[in-house]
Amino acid sequence: MVPPTVRRTSPSPADFGEQADHELLKTIQSEPHGTRAREAALEELVGRYQALVRSCVLRYRDSPEPQEELMQVGYVGLLKAINNFDPDIGDSLAAYATPTITGEIKRHSRDRRWQVHVRRSAQELRLEIRKARGDLAQELSRTPTDSELAEYLGED
Repeated sequence: MVPPTVRRTSPSPADFGEQADHELLKTIQSEPHGTRAREAALEELVGRYQALVRSCVLRYRDSPEPQEELMQVGYVGLLKAINNFDPDIGDSLAAYATPTITGEIKRHSRDRRWQVHVRRSAQELRLEIRKARGDLAQELSRTPTDSELAEYLGED
């Protein structure tokens, strides 16, 4: 037990991490683009928040987009969050960055998918076909034909 007259003056690890993030953010905001100090601060923050980007991307592991591409899009979101975060208003860069990263991934996916408006029923049918193709392939021990898929789903 620490005697009451001895006060602990060193910050806890959580305090140091938050304080260091705020200092790095202030460096990024105060230094001009292209300076060594700004680039070093950016590199440090991106390194600290790699796991956050990875966790945001993992939510989309069933996406048809390659994971490497989603990681890059996630890093774009992280950089946007770092550049727009105001440490005087918010307390946590992670809390601000999470929806920014996720939003960037969603925007990327939305922009890359349907180029024309497709009715919701057609999109849902596509998902049913994907599932039915796997079920029928297992049942028939071969790839099902289009007519077999249509019959299985009760479609024309």
